[in-house]
Amino acid sequence: EELMKEVEERDHLRNFQPIFTGQHIMEIFNLKPGPEVGKLKIALREAILEGKIKNTSEESREYIIEIAMEIGIKV
Repeated sequence: EELMKEVEERDHLRNFQPIFTGQHIMEIFNLKPGPEVGKLKIALREAILEGKIKNTSEESREYIIEIAMEIGIKV
């Protein structure tokens, strides 16, 4: 039973998707699909899973803008 719980938790984390999608990111920054979108998606997912931000549109948007500026994407 304990092992089953661990497996379920790992599956949940692996399958977790932020409320903000790549499409949202592309619309905010007027980007086409590419590595920048991927970097932002990964940074957002990690921030949510690590508890740095909540999985809400407002916090996700603020965080994405902050990270984009750090990596040189025009806001």
